[in-house]
Amino acid sequence: LTLEGPMVPAECLEHPEFCPRCTDCATRQIWHELQDSIMRVLESYTLHDLVNRSAQSKKAANYNI
Repeated sequence: LTLEGPMVPAECLEHPEFCPRCTDCATRQIWHELQDSIMRVLESYTLHDLVNRSAQSKKAANYNI
């Protein structure tokens, strides 16, 4: 799945100059791991997967009365 623009949970991952404490930040590694995890999930899907998922949800039972 391709995204437009960067997918970063914290500005400092893309622009380290954004934060003067970037080099000794206690949470930066966590943000980096989160970014990697998000990208792994997004990269595991294709447009075909999304189309199939959408088609399957439309086939779901409709319980309107």
